[in-house]
Amino acid sequence: MIEGEVMENEENIQDKKLVYEFAFHILPTVSEDDLGTKATEIRNLIEEKGGDVLFEDAPKHRELTYTMVKDIAGKKQRFSTAYFGWFVFELPRGVVTQIKEACDENPSILRFLIAKTTKEDALPKLASSAPIKRMVADEKKGEKVSEEELDKSINELVA
Repeated sequence: MIEGEVMENEENIQDKKLVYEFAFHILPTVSEDDLGTKATEIRNLIEEKGGDVLFEDAPKHRELTYTMVKDIAGKKQRFSTAYFGWFVFELPRGVVTQIKEACDENPSILRFLIAKTTKEDALPKLASSAPIKRMVADEKKGEKVSEEELDKSINELVA
């Protein structure tokens, strides 16, 4: 192998994009009118760093399982609700730390988690899809659903 090929292979490794899942809580003090803007800021940050958003779910107001504390203007404030949203994105290797640092500094984010994943594992779950609902409804009406029909329906969802 010649030196140019080695450099090219190293560049390809560095340019490779990894898939991440980013879950976040936005402070409940953010108005619903500004909520979309806050989520868009996070999306823009990902895209500015060379990321491609694959899936996303807009933040929705949720009760938290436990109270979270955030230091705001030198005072510890407690929150029992927040807006929860998530992104799945591809990002060049080594850039995720820049996303983390920017989110650490974002005063609107209560808490976040970034996890490396794969596209397959990050696909939105299809448990509530129409074909499965129809089959369950048919079975409740007394109509039997064959294993072949069920397998076909599941294969269509997965494909």
